[in-house]
Amino acid sequence: MKITKLSRKKELELLLPSSETDNMNSFCGILPYFFLSDKAIYDVYKNYNKSTRDEENNWFDEFFKTNNQRRVWFDVQFDEDTDRAFKLYLDTIRYNGCDKYYSKSRYDLLWRSVSSHKNFTDNSMVLKKQKVKLFKTLIKKGALCNKDIDEINTMKKNPRLSLCISRNPIDYLFCSTDQPFTSCQSLYQDTYGKGLPSLTLDPNRFIIFLSEGKIVRSNIRGYTFKHFRYSLRSWALIGNDDTIVIVRQYPDKSIKMTELLETIGYKTKYPNSYGDRKVFISKFEFVIPKLKDDTNSFIYIDNIGIKYLPGVDKVIYDSKDGMVDSMGGSYLMHNIEEIDSDYMEDHFEMGYAGFRCGYCGLSMTYESIETIGEQMVCNKCIKKNFTTCKICNYSYNIRNIHNTEDGEMCGHCYTREGFILCDICDISYHPYKIQHKEDMCLCNNCLDHYYSSMEYYSLHKRLLETKLENLL
Repeated sequence: MKITKLSRKKELELLLPSSETDNMNSFCGILPYFFLSDKAIYDVYKNYNKSTRDEENNWFDEFFKTNNQRRVWFDVQFDEDTDRAFKLYLDTIRYNGCDKYYSKSRYDLLWRSVSSHKNFTDNSMVLKKQKVKLFKTLIKKGALCNKDIDEINTMKKNPRLSLCISRNPIDYLFCSTDQPFTSCQSLYQDTYGKGLPSLTLDPNRFIIFLSEGKIVRSNIRGYTFKHFRYSLRSWALIGNDDTIVIVRQYPDKSIKMTELLETIGYKTKYPNSYGDRKVFISKFEFVIPKLKDDTNSFIYIDNIGIKYLPGVDKVIYDSKDGMVDSMGGSYLMHNIEEIDSDYMEDHFEMGYAGFRCGYCGLSMTYESIETIGEQMVCNKCIKKNFTTCKICNYSYNIRNIHNTEDGEMCGHCYTREGFILCDICDISYHPYKIQHKEDMCLCNNCLDHYYSSMEYYSLHKRLLETKLENLL
C-alpha cells in the first residue's frame, strides 16, 4: 500500500472554494433545527474561522497541516493485501464453497490459480492447458453470480481511494446521511440529542474517511449541500501523547484506519469497551455544548468514556475511568425534514434562525458575519456602529472610541497612553502638547489661536457657566 499527500491544488479541485462557501451558508440555514443554545451557535461559527478560533482548536490544523477547508487529503494506492475488490472476490467465492471444493489434493493447484491476485486482475486463468476467463468459469461452477461480478467490477474500477482527515462541519453533518450506509446519526432518523454541529466544538475530535472523490448533492430543509460520498469513515480522537484513537468504523473494518494512519506516520491506539484496554486520555479538556433547554447536546461516545473534572465544568476522554454514555439531551430530535412549527412551539422559541446580528437582529449569511468580542455582527452594523482602535487594532463601538491626534483609540489604549482632551477642539493630545490655562486644557493650536483674543474670553465664560450649571 502506498500513501502520498495531495498537493493543495489537487485538494481544492476535489471541492471548489465557492462550493465550500455555499455549503457554509446552507449549514447556517439548518442550524436552528438542532436547537443549540445561542452560545453554542456562536461558538460553532467562531470555531470555523481561523482568526476567531481558540488555540486548542487551532492545534488540529497546525498538527495535520490542513487546508482552508480544514481538510488534509492523501492518495491511497492499494496492493494485493489491501485490494478491496480482491478481498470481496475471495470472501464471495469462499462463502459459496469454492475454497473447500478446490482445496482437495487434486485441485490444490487450481485453487491457487483461482485465488491468484494476478489472475483476478487479468480476469484469466489456465484450465486444462487452456487460457479461460476467470469470472466466466466461476459462474459455471456456481462460485459467482452476475450480481457479485457487477459489484466486484465496480470496485475494481477504483483501485485508488482518497483518505481525508477533517474537522470540516459538513463532513460531520453527512457522516451517516445520504451515504452507502447509515447509523443513529442520520439526519433522517429520530434520535435523542442529535448534536452533530456541536461535535465541531470538541478540540479532540475529528473525522477520517475514505472516498472515491465523488460529490453527492443533498437537499436538507430546502438548503443544498455538496459533500463527499464515503466508502469508510470513523470518528477519531487525539490523545495527550498525540496518539490517535479510532472510535468506531462504518460500515465495516475491511480496511483498518489504524493501518492507514500508521503508514502515513501517525501513532494510533484502538481501545475497546471490553477486556483489557490500553489507557487513552484525551489531549484537551472541553465543555459539553448545551441545547436551548440547557441540557447537554449529544456527545458521540462508542468505546471511549468521558470523565468529569472536579471543580470545573469540563470533561476529558478517559478509556479507563470515563463513563461510556451518550450524554444526550432530553428532547427526541425528529427526522430533520419532519420538524414542523408545532414541534418548535412545543419545545423551543419560534423564530430562532441561526446566526443573527447582535445589533439589528436580522439573520445573516456565512459571508456577512463578523465577531466583535462575544457578539456576531453583520457587515452593515459594523460600518455604522464600529471602528478600529489605531493602537491595538481591535474593533469597538464608536461610543467607546476617543478621537486623538494619533487616530481613533479605544478606552484602554487611550488611558494607557495618557491622552488629555482639549476643551476647545475636542481632540485628545499627548500631555506635553496640552497647556493648562485657568480651568481649561488647551492644545497648542487652540492656545495660539484663542488665548490672546476676545473669543477666548467669551468661550471661557461659556464653559465656566456650563460647569456651574452642572454643579447646581
